[in-house]
Amino acid sequence: TSAYKTRMILRYPPPEQFSGVVIVEWFNVTAGVDNSIDWSYLSEEIGRSGHAYVGVSAQYVGVMGRDTGRIPQGLIDTRGLPVRDPDRYGDLVHPGDAYSFDIFSQATVAGLAILASPEYGLPATSVVAAGQSQSAGFLTAYVNAVHPLVDIFDGFLIHGRGDGAPNPSVDDSLENVLIRTDVNVPVLIYETETDLTVLQYVNARQDDADNIRTWEVAGAAHADTYSITYPRGFPRQASIGAALGCDGLINDGPQHETLQAALHHFVAWVQNGVIPPAAPRIEVSMGEEPVIVRDEMGIAIGGVRTPPVEAPLRILIGDPGSSEGFCFLFGQTFDIDLETLQGMYSSLATYIEALTAAADESVANGWLLPEDAEIMVEEETRRAEKAGLE
Repeated sequence: TSAYKTRMILRYPPPEQFSGVVIVEWFNVTAGVDNSIDWSYLSEEIGRSGHAYVGVSAQYVGVMGRDTGRIPQGLIDTRGLPVRDPDRYGDLVHPGDAYSFDIFSQATVAGLAILASPEYGLPATSVVAAGQSQSAGFLTAYVNAVHPLVDIFDGFLIHGRGDGAPNPSVDDSLENVLIRTDVNVPVLIYETETDLTVLQYVNARQDDADNIRTWEVAGAAHADTYSITYPRGFPRQASIGAALGCDGLINDGPQHETLQAALHHFVAWVQNGVIPPAAPRIEVSMGEEPVIVRDEMGIAIGGVRTPPVEAPLRILIGDPGSSEGFCFLFGQTFDIDLETLQGMYSSLATYIEALTAAADESVANGWLLPEDAEIMVEEETRRAEKAGLE
């Protein structure tokens, strides 16, 4: 009922490599600008599988910004697109987040039409929505209130949500929101340690059902080293948190690899009805505030397990180490000293044996794809050598 003009970003393979799957991401606007979080984590799996990708500026802040006159202090220019790039985006207009659900639906239909046109030659056979954090909250509301009315998507990948979701009129934020159990398409919920406690998703946990599957990943944080470095072509380095003003080392965990496995299984579920592997939940103690239950080393008990967790060279946790800015979302990494490592692994060969066994088990459980497990083993072996194991 209101005029709007927004933008989409299309990424696509050659027609002969197209899988038929289109992934539509609801851009995250927590930082005051659009961020394609899921593209950052999943671009390798999207590319090697031949999927197409549509990113949508669905929300007011992603289009019109938070600041009306000046470039703010810091790393991010949060003025709106019409101000930052008037030649390209000067005529964009957004009536407010109450319209974001229809904007996302209509943008998806338009994007599919563009991809299927003779210019591109990419007709979709499966269309899935994805969104992380704040966008995952909006997608939760979309699944529950909008999807039954419009039936555009064949599945939803809800990544890193908290316990809440906006009322679709966006005049209220609802707490402890579950995915409706009568949803008629697959919904895969992917959660990190931080999501469970800091964002309190633990209050919205629900059992797996016919069309609902949840993965909770041990050693992972809501945001991490990968989300900062790899999309920009740099190797993982936990000290990069200093650039954000974070104290200590931020989380360097396995979110990227396990999320790629989740997407792979999710697509098979949507296309062929193959339900993703089940995963145990992370143990959480429910007191005044939820707390992850950890072993004597500080590693979370339960959840999706990976080589850095099962054969550790460092301790990876999702608990915040700093409250500065967004640092509370980046978890922590704690190095293990060489003497302790030598007590755990008598030699480099012993460590590699444990590492390889952990990788094989993660692949067998479906929590890592073989190609990502191979890269992880190589990276962790180099890390062990650098740490001094011989």
